[in-house]
Amino acid sequence: MPDGAVSPPVQTDRSTAERESREAGRPPTVRGAACVLVYTAAFVAVTLVGFAPLPDRVGRPLQRGLLRPAAWAGARVDWAAHAWVDRTRRRLGTDERFRAFTRALLDDAVSAADEAAGYVATVEPPAGPDPAAWLERRLAESGFHRNPTAYLEYREREEREYEHSSWALRSSVDADHQLHVRLFASEGTVDVYGHWEPSVTAGGDHYGRPDYRSGVATALSVLERAGLPLRRLEDLGGVTPAEVSPEAGLPDGSTVEDLVPEGTAPASGPQAFVDPGEAD
Repeated sequence: MPDGAVSPPVQTDRSTAERESREAGRPPTVRGAACVLVYTAAFVAVTLVGFAPLPDRVGRPLQRGLLRPAAWAGARVDWAAHAWVDRTRRRLGTDERFRAFTRALLDDAVSAADEAAGYVATVEPPAGPDPAAWLERRLAESGFHRNPTAYLEYREREEREYEHSSWALRSSVDADHQLHVRLFASEGTVDVYGHWEPSVTAGGDHYGRPDYRSGVATALSVLERAGLPLRRLEDLGGVTPAEVSPEAGLPDGSTVEDLVPEGTAPASGPQAFVDPGEAD
């Protein structure tokens, strides 16, 4: 989609708008919160195993075993309802003691967003009290999960702005790669940034290897496929976004349909566990 182009606006009657407002503000459940904690703990463990000096014949089966509870838990969470996950990420990511801990263990918990390379689009939700919550509901319906183990990104404006939330889309919970998008709320609209990257199962290869060209094009396709009202800005706080390459497919030959199967309906966006020994 060329710069400045706007997708057809989403038409919402009063009853639809009221329903969407109620859904966006749906409170988290205790069961859901417990499942989020199981999911997060599993991914933290998988990340640590990825960094451990283990041979693949040991590390990979161990990671896959750890991801089984993540698959079970992730399929039982209404991810749009758990905004506390990203509020916690922001609190931890801006805490100097936590940053010192993560630097000693793996890497800094905070990083600047690459606005030129990573900008996908600006979404303009229908009028409502919380545009970001409206978009998060749409992401969850498209199969995205919150990404609780992602480091925190920021962008420089008059004051430093931290991301509102972080989301990942995978063909399965144990996929080798993922589409990672971050949301920045901005006065009634939401700016989306994204990239394609190795999943946490890759250990150190997960960090510092974002593929912006493929990720931005794919994220834009996912947003357009969901029928979201969006446009691409020509200026982001003095930064000129890179042009989107329509021909930029995913390096492994995957398509948007592989990531978001036709008819994705559950708001929880369940991600199946695919065992290579059982797959076709």
